[in-house]
Amino acid sequence: MKITNILLSCAAFAALSATASAALMTYTQTGFLSGSLDGTSFTNAAVTLRTTADTANVQYILIEDIAPFWSNAGPTTIDIAGFETATFNGSNTFGVFSINYSDFSPGTAAVGFADLTNLNGILGTFQTTELNYALATAQTFTGAPAYANALFSTTSGDLMVSSASGNATFTAALVPEPSALALLGLGAVGLVARRRRTA
Repeated sequence: MKITNILLSCAAFAALSATASAALMTYTQTGFLSGSLDGTSFTNAAVTLRTTADTANVQYILIEDIAPFWSNAGPTTIDIAGFETATFNGSNTFGVFSINYSDFSPGTAAVGFADLTNLNGILGTFQTTELNYALATAQTFTGAPAYANALFSTTSGDLMVSSASGNATFTAALVPEPSALALLGLGAVGLVARRRRTA
């Protein structure tokens, strides 16, 4: 009995460690935007942007040899209050970015979503301290919104972003691997069985 309990506990711990090393990350940005989608206007609408991408594909460049810039592209969706979920056209050109201007303008950094081909921001979060965040770990940032007055192509028509308001929150969370979830479930079953036997 004790050996079974030990093995099941080890399985649960293995699941947790496997989850921590998962390569997939889900990035989410929430905030408030004004603009139009397929010609229909919205004002200060709650929006949620989301993409899931492999952290092994994070790209790094120096902009103008000064500003460290990380990006990770993947299928990107946007939920705008009052509209159906739309997907940005071009899974290899849209995604998340992290930029640190600290060497150029101390105390300025941002994370968020953008058209990575021309660096037009869809929605971001300004930070007032040095960031150095490389998009590869679970993290949450909240701050003033960053955006570009620009046009983006989506499956629901053209999205025109004209302004942002309030605060924006950027969250990166690891996606558990299926095998890790299975092990975690096995560990949970073992713990329940053990409680029943001792009750």
